[in-house]
Amino acid sequence: MFNKSLAANGNRELEKALGELFSYISDHALTTGNTYVVLPSATEPNYVDLFAKYQKVYSDGTEMIQATAQAAFDCTVTNRNDVIFLSANGTSNKVTEMLLVDHNRVHFIGLDPVNRKIGARSLLSNTGAGAATDVAMVKVTGTGCSFRNISFKNNWTVTENVSSVLDWGIQTYWENCDIEALGSAHLTNNAAASLKLGGNECIYKNCTIGQDTLLVTSTGGQQLLVTNRGSASTKSTRCRFENCLFQSYTSDTTHVFARFAATSVDRYISFDNCEFVNTVIGTSAVTLAVAIATDAGVAGSVNVAFPKVFGASNLATSAVGATGVFVASPVMAAAASDCVAVQSS
Repeated sequence: MFNKSLAANGNRELEKALGELFSYISDHALTTGNTYVVLPSATEPNYVDLFAKYQKVYSDGTEMIQATAQAAFDCTVTNRNDVIFLSANGTSNKVTEMLLVDHNRVHFIGLDPVNRKIGARSLLSNTGAGAATDVAMVKVTGTGCSFRNISFKNNWTVTENVSSVLDWGIQTYWENCDIEALGSAHLTNNAAASLKLGGNECIYKNCTIGQDTLLVTSTGGQQLLVTNRGSASTKSTRCRFENCLFQSYTSDTTHVFARFAATSVDRYISFDNCEFVNTVIGTSAVTLAVAIATDAGVAGSVNVAFPKVFGASNLATSAVGATGVFVASPVMAAAASDCVAVQSS
């Protein structure tokens, strides 16, 4: 039974859910693998009580409660379907270097009890300026990994760090996640993107991609950059964005929400019922020329169904780069102008 004293600090309902979850995973096999819970001892308000009541040691010698996301991941075994829960009790789960998720079938779940498209209260962020090897805050190369109910807020400022998340995984699944790059280098580097995608059959559901808190001043930047993984034979394929929000705030009209590099797509990348929202009322804010831009050699198709575009003049145009962009919207038109918002009169 849930200990009511655990609710003394923070959100009572969240504490109740956390306590009940601990009870369940302590007594039952939630998956075929191990379950780990990240609770930073210095900032978790109920750490002492939770540790005393729920800590356990698995047969492989690893412990259920871990201090950091990196420590928890280091306990996982590829293909075991291990689960990592991240605390959502008001403080960030910090990484001190790029978190490389290179084990297969590892699952990260934020302990936020609701399905937030934006602002998940389980936060993964970083410390310091970052190093040249920290090309992203989180890099995924494993197969079948998943992430739910987590905000990824990258604050590293080193030039080599170009994204908050680099998804080079196979069949990665993301739901209710908020992916934003907020470091100063991301605001001035046109190679930067909140999300850099090169994976295969990756699915993003009810997620936010990009940031509109800080002004981006680079020329020709983007919030989502789709690339291959280093060669034309490793193009991104069959990835889907469903009911997602893309956001931006920039002084450059050539900035886009999503950019597709040369030889970046095999088969297709799909956007289904997504919002593209650019800030137009704010210091130095401008209207974007287009929401999506593709290289003439993109190599695959970009399928956009029922988009909603705000703060951009068009979804995509041949003048900027619209090779392979196919649009299904209420009124079929080559320019897809029917999906672009206009000022109410």
